[in-house]
Amino acid sequence: MTEDLLLRELPADLDRARLLEVAGDSGVEGRAQEFDFALCRDPLRSCPYPMALLADLWRLLAPGGVLLLEAEVDPAREHSPYARFVPAATTGAGWVPGRLALRWMIEASGFDVERWLGDADIGADSRAHLRALRSERAPARSAP
Repeated sequence: MTEDLLLRELPADLDRARLLEVAGDSGVEGRAQEFDFALCRDPLRSCPYPMALLADLWRLLAPGGVLLLEAEVDPAREHSPYARFVPAATTGAGWVPGRLALRWMIEASGFDVERWLGDADIGADSRAHLRALRSERAPARSAP
């Protein structure tokens, strides 16, 4: 089950950790609290400015905080540095990066990809799962 890959990365004493959960396009604007973990299920696909969302997640995580991310990826663009825009006529407008582009997006947003979760290859469901740590470097300037 996809959820298990992310949930297994949470600490056993989660009641003492501060957890932010982001699903789909729920957004994080206006939040000011610092979190220890950000658990994100497919936030990039439905977000018009994915880099701005990732920068907001960096801002909301405490130093040393952990980003656990599930994202749809394009297996045909595994090694491409570009994301593909999927129009609204299909399953909702949004950006679908290749795996290399996803890594670049995460790192440009001030995170260090610690490891990919699960199988190293993108599965039939075209989902990637990763664990990233909030670094000391600020995110690159991005769209609004």
